[in-house]
Parts: sequence; C-alpha cells; structure tokens
Amino acid sequence: MAWRTVEIVTLAAIQTVIVNVLLLGPLAFRPALHWLLLAASFTVGLVLLKRSKGARCVTMLLVPQFLSKRGRAALIGYIFLLTITGPTANTMVNVEVLGETLSCTQEQLKAAIRDTISALKVPFLAMKKIIDELLKTVERSFMKVQRIMMEMLKLVKRILHSIKKAYEWLRDIVSVCNDKLGTPSERCLHALDQAIDGCKEEMGAMDFLCEVTQVAKTVCYGAKMVDYFCELIDFISDAVVEEIEQDTTERSSSSGTITPLSVGVSGEGILADTLRDIVRSFEPIVNGTAIDPAECIPDASTPRFARYGQIVALLALCWCFAFLEPYGLRVRQLVMRRYYPARARARAIWLYGDILLKRESLLKMLRLQIAGTGRERKQQEAISWIDVVRAKTNRYWICRTVLGRGETVRCILCGDALNEQYDPHVRCSRPDCPGLYCQDCLLETGNNCSLCMDLLVSERSGLDEMYLE
Repeated sequence: MAWRTVEIVTLAAIQTVIVNVLLLGPLAFRPALHWLLLAASFTVGLVLLKRSKGARCVTMLLVPQFLSKRGRAALIGYIFLLTITGPTANTMVNVEVLGETLSCTQEQLKAAIRDTISALKVPFLAMKKIIDELLKTVERSFMKVQRIMMEMLKLVKRILHSIKKAYEWLRDIVSVCNDKLGTPSERCLHALDQAIDGCKEEMGAMDFLCEVTQVAKTVCYGAKMVDYFCELIDFISDAVVEEIEQDTTERSSSSGTITPLSVGVSGEGILADTLRDIVRSFEPIVNGTAIDPAECIPDASTPRFARYGQIVALLALCWCFAFLEPYGLRVRQLVMRRYYPARARARAIWLYGDILLKRESLLKMLRLQIAGTGRERKQQEAISWIDVVRAKTNRYWICRTVLGRGETVRCILCGDALNEQYDPHVRCSRPDCPGLYCQDCLLETGNNCSLCMDLLVSERSGLDEMYLE
C-alpha cells in the first residue's frame, strides 16, 4: 500500500511538471495564480491517479514516449512554439520600437525643416510687402508727376505752336520779299553789278577803273547771315517742333517712349523702416527650432532570459532522448507488464508466433508434411500457408485489410500452435482472461492460470482425464 501511495504521488508530480512546462510556462501567469493552478493540477492528478489504473499507466508511459521519434518531434514543435512566442516576438516588438523611434526622429526633423523654411520666408515676405508699398507710393508719385508733366507739355506745345505760327508768318513774309526782290545778298550783288555796268558805260576806255567796285561785293556777304538766320528758323520749325509733335503723338497713343526716366527718393524714413523690418524678420531664424531627442528614446522590450534557458534545456533534452531512445522503448514493455500482465503475456506469445511464421517457408512446410515426424506433421497441420503469407506481409496495411488478422491458436506459455479440433487444450474459465494452455503446460502449471491465478479445470475428474491423455 505504501508503494502504491509513493507511486501515485510521484506520477502526480510528473503530471504537474509536464503541465507546468507545456501549458502554464508559456502563458506567463502572475506568480500567485501560477502556483494556484499548479496546486489544482497536482490535486486533480492525485484524485485521478488514485481512482484509475489506466491513468497511472498513461502517466507512466509519458516519459518513455518522449524518447520515441514522435515524442521528440512533438518536443521540437513545442520548442518552435516557445521560440515564436518568446525571442521572435520580443525581436518583432523591438523592431517595431526601433521603427517608431526612427519615424519620431524624422517627424521632428521634418517639423524643424518646415519651421526653418517658414522662418526663411518671413524676411522675403516683409521685403515684398515693403517693396509693394514702396512701388504703390512711387506709382502714385509718378502718376502725379506725369500729370504735371502733361500739363507742362501742353503749355509748351501751345507756346511752340504760337512760335511756329509766328515763324510761318515771318517765313511767308520773307518768301514774298525774296520772290519779289531776292535775298539781301542777291539784291546787294545785283545793285553792285548794275553800278559796275553803268560805270563801264560811262567810262568807256577807262572801264578798268570800275573793277574797284568789285571790292564792295565783300560787303554783300554780310547779308548772307540773314539768309543763315532764315534757314535756322526753317530748321527749328521743321525739325525740332516736328519731333516734339511726334513725341506728343506717341504719348497720346500709349506707346513707349525712348526717353529714359528715373525717380530718386530722398529721406531717411522709408529706408530705415525697411532695414529695421528686414532685420526684425530674421529673429525667428536666430531663435531656431528645438529638437528634443528625449522624446524619441526607444523603450525596448527586455528579453526573457529564462525562456532562452528553457529552449536550450529542451534542445539538449532532445539530443539526450535521441541516444536513449532504445532504452525508452524497452521501458514501455515493463510498464505494460506492470499494469497489464495478461496483455503483455498475450503480446509476447503473438510476437513469438509472428517471428516463427516469418521464418517459415512454403517449401519447408511441404517437406515437413511429407517426410516429417508425427509431431512435426501435427504442428504443420495447425499452421496454414495463409498464416505464413499473412505474417510476412502484415507490415502493409492493404495486406492486413485483405488477408485479415488470422485465427491461429497458440499456447500462452510455450507458444506452440494448437489445432482446436485435434489438440487437447484448456481455456481459462474467467471471461476476461486470454489464458490458453496446451496439455503439457497445464500439467506444469498445476491447474492454475498464470495470468489470473484462477483454476483452469474446476472438477478433479476433468483433470484426471487430462492426465490420462
């Protein structure tokens, strides 16, 4: 009883450890809740193991099951799950934090560049505003000057028009005089020529004395100045006045002038105000935009180093299980013999018979049937050729489906094949016991089943008959 209690407590502890490693560990509960769940798991395991032999057998088989190929595959899958939910998830979180940090720095840099560009625009906007106001002022002044100049131009045009009319009147008078009498120099020279001609007529042979009057012609050249003055008047009236009229015509038709104009503004108010506004507009650039790197410090997730240790330990355990696999598979037979001895014995008999059938050959069976001894022929009669074929092909599921499992009866102790019609044999009287014994084994067991320890033949007469046979 004490051994059974120790066994149940040990198996409950194994169940609790497996539940803790495979289920509760990855979920990361709070410590109080974690220990509470462990206690509940241990209690449920104790109750279940105490009431059920099958639960104890399954729990005992869990440890050697991990040594098998499928157990290691399940353990590696669990390691992969731990890696995904542990280091991989932590790495993804840290990558996301790093991306947010980089984007935060870029946003701050974009905001700083945006503020800097806005600050750079301020002086130019101020200059543009001042220049616009200055241009409007200059435009108003220019329009005022233009109106004054137009009035002056009109007055000058009127004066020039009057002068032109006077010049035209004088020119007409001079033209009339010149047409009738000639120019002053011409009249002077004509008068001297007439005087010379008259002198020559009067002097006769002494007419060479009249050549002295040729000197007087130089006086007539003074009258040429009058001709030049008249030509100057004609030039002024025809060239200068005509150019002024042409310029006036161009202004009235809104065409550009060829005369360059410039406006100078004297004073200290506008320029000083302009410079002060420009300097004042650069003040935001001097202040600048503050970039606080503390806002973008990454808050990385701390890795769970216990999870790394758990993964490494499980990997090392997988390697150990790979070397211990043959021993673990043998432990399963011991567990079955401990909890289900009848099933273990039946399995051993079946395995023994299966190995013997696989060693058989159809030619050997035929030879024993023809030239064998009586016992060998009786043994071969209990085994059919279909049993041999079935034993050699039972590894393929399609052959097991077509040929079936077979119905060969064997003694549970010696493993000899029995013919139920001809060979004497005894079955155990208990319905759930698979015990089947040949005559020799029945005598050796002393009428007791080796599996359930029950009587094989209840009546003494039946046993005596077996002895007599």
